[in-house]
Amino acid sequence: MAADLYGSERVIFSHTVPWQQSNLPAFLRRAAGQPRFYWESERTAISFAAFGAAAVLTASGPDRWRRISNEAGRLYREARITQADGVSPAAARPRFFGGAPFSLDPEPDGAVWSGFDRAIFALPSYLLSRTPEGCFLTVSAVAEPDHSWAAHEALWDLPAPLDIPLLDFSPTSVPPRDFTGRDEWDRSVREATGRIETRCLKKVVLARAREFPAGANPVASLARLSARYPDCFRFLVEPEPGRAFFGATPELLVSKNRRSVSTMALAGSIRRGSTFDEDERLAENLAFSEKDRNEHDLVVRAVHERLAPALDRVRVLDRDILRLSNIQHLCTPITGEAREGAGLLDLVERLHPTPAVGGLPVTEALAFIASVEPVSRGWYAGPVGWFDGEGDGAFAVALRSAVTDGARTRLYAGAGIVAGSDPEKEWQEIELKFRPMMEALGCLPVE
Repeated sequence: MAADLYGSERVIFSHTVPWQQSNLPAFLRRAAGQPRFYWESERTAISFAAFGAAAVLTASGPDRWRRISNEAGRLYREARITQADGVSPAAARPRFFGGAPFSLDPEPDGAVWSGFDRAIFALPSYLLSRTPEGCFLTVSAVAEPDHSWAAHEALWDLPAPLDIPLLDFSPTSVPPRDFTGRDEWDRSVREATGRIETRCLKKVVLARAREFPAGANPVASLARLSARYPDCFRFLVEPEPGRAFFGATPELLVSKNRRSVSTMALAGSIRRGSTFDEDERLAENLAFSEKDRNEHDLVVRAVHERLAPALDRVRVLDRDILRLSNIQHLCTPITGEAREGAGLLDLVERLHPTPAVGGLPVTEALAFIASVEPVSRGWYAGPVGWFDGEGDGAFAVALRSAVTDGARTRLYAGAGIVAGSDPEKEWQEIELKFRPMMEALGCLPVE
């Protein structure tokens, strides 16, 4: 935890100034070998690009969220936060960025997930925030309590921008390795549906992994994802240079703004049509599919039940269709007001893993996943996002994502298995879900 690294006598200094540059990916390229973080979506009013690490919090095990919350709270209580004239306190908030593995006890899985075995949250040294009020640069530093100019000194040391263009990349000529073959997939789905028929399971989400023997350029990939999937939550967590987890996920896990809490149930999928009429017909098929509606309703009920003890005035809104570039999902927004003591990380802990990425009953579903998936999920389908000292923030479910260690790049995608699931259809659904990251990595042409 941070106290081990910095000592209780050292505190956070933070200073915020207006900033003219609004290009978030360009800001990431200033990092010059430092950790990098990114969060952006057209569905939110605020976006971020950041690099460096003034403070780092890590935790593992079943109490990881409580430990992260407690240590962050201590740091925020002692933080010395200032801002230039004309900068509002809301714009001047230093924020932590990071996430956690899907499993409480992830299995080691070679080099690709090295450094991602625990929950990791960093307070960036340099944070560019793009808000409705404008763009702001927040500089943070850890120093002795009497070193009041620590953040200002760090501002003077801000790396200069790079003048070279963003390098594009070409698809690797070596075909990817799929960790799950068709026969193994068919057996896993049949075993899952068999357990569902005997009521050992209600639902389980099975994932496939695909790996390329080459590194990736996360910033170039994010640029492609931004152009193709602006409604998704695009994220980057790179705690060590060259070791990066990034993607564009459609699924909000939970967001909190003062007392207002929002989440969603996202389950049930179908492809997009090539014409307007075909698209509408497919959406109607999805909306009236008994199999997809049953799967979706399982998620809605579970999310509602987990949040009810922590929220007042919980509202389950009307089910709708969330349309993305290459796929459409059944989506039900859920809102409420946080009760006293219900912090954002507490809500994350209550919700993860939702039945949209794990299954029901939770313990049985996770045990089944561990028994049939050939490689660790790492941070795939885990919570990734940000939080600030006021208790506000947002977390997404890390779907449509990839991890790279500089020598290889691994992609993940999954499908919910319920009664009536067909192995062939679920295989094809996952191929559809692989497409965003395949395009982003330059391995497929953009349709």
